[in-house]
Amino acid sequence: VLCEGVTDEMLKKLDADEILIEKESKKGEIKQVDIKSMIYEVKKVDEGLFMHVAQGSAANLKPETVMNYLGVSDYHMVRKAIYGPGHQQL
Repeated sequence: VLCEGVTDEMLKKLDADEILIEKESKKGEIKQVDIKSMIYEVKKVDEGLFMHVAQGSAANLKPETVMNYLGVSDYHMVRKAIYGPGHQQL
């Protein structure tokens, strides 16, 4: 994720036991979802953030959701790798 201004304090929010967000279901109902288990890794790198999140049929987390949770609105996504079962890079 290409971005500026992400602080260590912002990233500490990801250390919480639960990360609850509100999500709209297909029926239009608002429900709370814990996304903590879908975030495998987030770390600062030179150009912004490196993020490894769940992407698949069993669990799927948009990187945009994590950026919104962190309070970052100005960013650009760049996919650098795809991972398969066991978090092995393909």
